[in-house]
Parts: sequence; structure tokens; C-alpha cells
Amino acid sequence: MSQMDFEARTIRVRYNSADFGPHTFDFEDAIPLDTTLASVSCRAFQGKVKPGEDLTAETEVAALIDNVKTAVTGDYVVSVYFDYPGDSYIANYTLVFEITLNNAAVHPYYFYKVTVE
Repeated sequence: MSQMDFEARTIRVRYNSADFGPHTFDFEDAIPLDTTLASVSCRAFQGKVKPGEDLTAETEVAALIDNVKTAVTGDYVVSVYFDYPGDSYIANYTLVFEITLNNAAVHPYYFYKVTVE
């Protein structure tokens, strides 16, 4: 099994994609029992970034994620929306979900891959 926190799949973001979503990620089986999601920050990094790697050394592309629409949409679900970031960003990306639980705990989760084509 990979070091990612979600099953392998590919989300394709193409030219002219705007508010492309929701792409849902279910955290119910990933978070501690008797907790729910309170908030999320979703970030996109170029290439395959594995848990434990130094994110400050990676290339973040904030324009790929529509952070206005991306949000917690239930006790366990995060809905992500994507925007085409431009031709110079054609590559594969890792999503890093930085979640906060209802008990104030924080934890990162990783998903690979989003392809900008």
C-alpha cells in the first residue's frame, strides 16, 4: 500500500476548469472515534509528496484549489473544488489536507494525484 491516506485515483483538471467539483474525501474511518471535522485547509504541492517530507522544500500551487468553495461538508467529508492554474503548471500534484477536529486536534492527510493537463 502507498504512503497516501486515500485510495489511489486520478482527478484531472483541464484548461478552462473553474470551480470543478465537488470532489469529496471521506475521513470517517481516518479520524479518531467520537470526533468530527471542524475545519480544513487544503494545499496542493507539485509532484508526489509523502508524509514526513519537508513541505517548505516543495512547490506549492495555491491557484489549483478554490479555497472559497473547498470546505468541510458534513461531520466527516471535505469537498474540494479545483481551478485550472495555467499552462505553466501542467504536472501531477499531491493534496495535503490539514484538518482540525471538533476536539481541537490537528492532523495532516495526503492524497495523490491531481493531474493538471
